[in-house]
Amino acid sequence: MSVRGTGSRGRRARPRTRRSRQSDGHARSAGAILCLALALSAPATLCGETSAAPDAPGLEVAVAAVTLDTMVVHGRGLAERYFPIAPGVATVVDLDEERGGADLAELLARVAGLQLRRYGGLGAQTVPSIRGSSGAQVQVLVDGLPLADAQNGAVDISQLPLERYATAEIYRGLVPVGFGGIGGAGAVNLQTRDRATGTGARLFAGSHGDLGARAHHATASQDGSRRLLVLAHGRRIDNRYDFSPRIPAAQVDLYPDTTWTRANADFAEWGWLASGAVEGDRGLARASVGGFRRDGGRPGPFNQPSPHARVRHERLDARLGVASAGRELSLDVTLAREDGELNDHHREVGLDPAGTNHTRSEDLLARLVWTPLHDLGAAELGLTAGLDGRLQWYRASIAGQEQPRRNRRTVSAFASASLDVPSLRLGVTPQWRWQRQRDDFPPVPDLPWLPEEEGVEHTQDAVSPAINATFALVPDQLLVTAHWHHTVRQPTWVELFGEPGGLVGNRALEPEEITGRDVGLRWTLPGREAVLRATWFDQITEKTILWYVSGLGQSRAYNVGRTLAEGVELEGVWQHRPLELAISATWQDARHGHGQDPVHHGKRLPFLSEWTVFGDLALWLGAWRPGLRVHHESESFTDLYNDPDARVAARTLIDVSLARTFTGGIWGDDRRATVSAEVVNVTDERLHDVEGYPLPGRSVRLSLHWQ
Repeated sequence: MSVRGTGSRGRRARPRTRRSRQSDGHARSAGAILCLALALSAPATLCGETSAAPDAPGLEVAVAAVTLDTMVVHGRGLAERYFPIAPGVATVVDLDEERGGADLAELLARVAGLQLRRYGGLGAQTVPSIRGSSGAQVQVLVDGLPLADAQNGAVDISQLPLERYATAEIYRGLVPVGFGGIGGAGAVNLQTRDRATGTGARLFAGSHGDLGARAHHATASQDGSRRLLVLAHGRRIDNRYDFSPRIPAAQVDLYPDTTWTRANADFAEWGWLASGAVEGDRGLARASVGGFRRDGGRPGPFNQPSPHARVRHERLDARLGVASAGRELSLDVTLAREDGELNDHHREVGLDPAGTNHTRSEDLLARLVWTPLHDLGAAELGLTAGLDGRLQWYRASIAGQEQPRRNRRTVSAFASASLDVPSLRLGVTPQWRWQRQRDDFPPVPDLPWLPEEEGVEHTQDAVSPAINATFALVPDQLLVTAHWHHTVRQPTWVELFGEPGGLVGNRALEPEEITGRDVGLRWTLPGREAVLRATWFDQITEKTILWYVSGLGQSRAYNVGRTLAEGVELEGVWQHRPLELAISATWQDARHGHGQDPVHHGKRLPFLSEWTVFGDLALWLGAWRPGLRVHHESESFTDLYNDPDARVAARTLIDVSLARTFTGGIWGDDRRATVSAEVVNVTDERLHDVEGYPLPGRSVRLSLHWQ
């Protein structure tokens, strides 16, 4: 039995209790922590029985708080499981899906305010967008540590193996200060699957040659102080499917009697992870090491296919972390290396020389965080202060010609204070972060054939203030939240120096300045497992960096001026057996403001739908679970001019599923297996990616999840 933190308040999660707001007494911190420790080892005898059965679905671990004259047992309610009180608007997604075959992007796309731009079908590049942002404005982290590097800025979600992660925390607007908080419209924090127990496996198969598996084995000492997890996974898919060429915006077939076959969109990937932890009276030490590799085709867009180009991506990463006994002081160090390869001997990708291009990026990050907690009697004060440093290196070889090495050094200091006043039902969290980046930023040579200068550095400082406030209108039922933040995003190396494949650098780029605010209302229905949350947001980006077509097969990044995004997010969860319902809806108006080109003023930003609606309904009938899922997106434009012929048409996807759970028997004592079948896109609606290339229609998925 364990208690997992959600990263609320931006502090490191540690096993501590919260004060009971219904009690007349004041909690004693030492006694609460002692009782929690006892509860973890023998909760039934030491901290009272809970009313739910041990094997009840969705059961959460109870947390005990000791007051002066009363012992109170709390459990994480539905609201905190899905919508924790945290800096920014946060949603928690359970990634341990029993219905196999979905990738990480598909699961994250169900969150209000988060959109995924797919450049192809399953396995193709997928870039996140939060509240009308670019991909580089979204921080993607693993266990609170950033993945994005200085080279690309944006993280390709398709390169993150779903099988590694247990949950995802999505933050819109304000980002917890301990995560970084610089240059972001939000963050996606993935929590590693480190709490698995025993041995488990998952097998899945589907249409278009889809086949994959995951297996893990976890062991722990009797008292849980020593843990070890080993995990391996793999997947391959052909991605060959027939389609009729058509104009996406008009939905008109170009050749009604002609059928084409999608080619060179296959991929095969595999990966592994080993992690362990040792905990004692002096503190906690944990370590992990993992690897991932993917080989596949680079098919290209509809109007410029590349049937022969192949790509390879490899990543090795390691992490070491230590924390004090009370988790007040922690130190984490991560090391990662990524290798990429583009084989383009037919010169199908961009205008770069034909041949093989190699890239290598290396990343070293260290973070020290101090999170003391003070009981002030009538209030509780939680502090967060820390330092982090990061070194990044990048090298590239284009058709055998070595490119200049890029280096970036980043140093940051951050602090926040979380003040909770139960008597006023008020919580306030101001936060601040300073960051300095130093690049080897040589000036543009006087003549294009001259070599770059070496040893020239470019230094930039940025400060990101933010504030978060919560007020309980009705205790445990009606909560009002408000946030404001200002951040600065430095240009990436791709934006500054370009990249093979048709991306041209622009060294004159200036940093983006992002200011966001939101106000939300969370309503927890009394006596029922139901939560509804609505949030209004407004976000302004000055000196926005966008890519323009600068020539045949080439694009270049420019500062286009101001962009604006305003909208409303609606999320809800209702659990009343045998029914479970989850809904999310986003309306957003993301447009160009005043900029360098007046023709763009008031135009909608590309690839962003005005409406996104998602609904998931499940019915529990004993061991059976039928389900229905609906996902709707309104039309969007693919260009900066909003040309009517450059649109992605509106789409509505309907999926149906059926799952059956078996316990014991041939599956083993105290074991269970879930067999599920799913039909995706039941109506066989023909869709297109953001580059206008057709996507597969109706698909079938089968899976077996044994645990």
